[in-house]
Amino acid sequence: MIRAQVDDLAALTILETGKPLAQARGEWLVGADLFEWFAEEGKRAYGRIIPSRNPARRLFVIRQALGVVGVITAWNFPIYNVARASAAALAAGCTVIIRPSEYTPMTAMALGNLFVQAGAAAGVVNVINGEPGSIAQEMLNNPHCAKIHLTGGPRVGKILMDGASRTLTRLSLELGGNAPVIIYPDVDLESVAASAVVAKFRNAGRFASRPQRFLVHVSIAEQFAARVAKISAALKLGSGFDPATQLGPLINKSQRDHVETLVASALLAALSC
Repeated sequence: MIRAQVDDLAALTILETGKPLAQARGEWLVGADLFEWFAEEGKRAYGRIIPSRNPARRLFVIRQALGVVGVITAWNFPIYNVARASAAALAAGCTVIIRPSEYTPMTAMALGNLFVQAGAAAGVVNVINGEPGSIAQEMLNNPHCAKIHLTGGPRVGKILMDGASRTLTRLSLELGGNAPVIIYPDVDLESVAASAVVAKFRNAGRFASRPQRFLVHVSIAEQFAARVAKISAALKLGSGFDPATQLGPLINKSQRDHVETLVASALLAALSC
């Protein structure tokens, strides 16, 4: 169903995030792949037999669903983040409560509607939106919520860990990354510069595994910087609905202001060198 409606679904995600059409379509198609992959893995959720020292006893493991899983996700990949966690939980036999980012609720709601259209029983997939702090605390405090998955930042991760230490709620936390790129002098400079720009500007730089800094050998540093600058300047900026767009707008004013602050800081540092 996702694949059949991918153009309409992608348009909704573009409206919420500003990401280019190809990236929005690609994200929804990856979401479809995730549901398919976990559904197939669900067929292989086997138990196992453990040899016993006592021949009169049998030891075996039976895998059972935890119960209700709360899924709290970030706005940068509003369908991928949701699909990755909820598909796994559903395949394991759990029900899910999806709390998408307040910046991208419509993408998650669209996914919820697809579940309804597909015939999911009432209460199996739930999508809620609202004030994040109180929702997270309810997930922690409610005895029916067996586990919480978070795709977000360290600040919220620490809050959930503190709360889970009190309630013994299980957690899985994906809190971003720290990704340097090391470039040696024997590389194909043109190829590396081109791939560096793609990696850095994908989704307007809004993803955890993006290159945060480049550590370039001094013998090629200036050449690398010049090539990256040239390729970056040629990127097509514009509306996410334009198929030619390679770089869309940031999601909101606060993100734009944050990036402007980073750029100004970098320029100041360069001038002071």
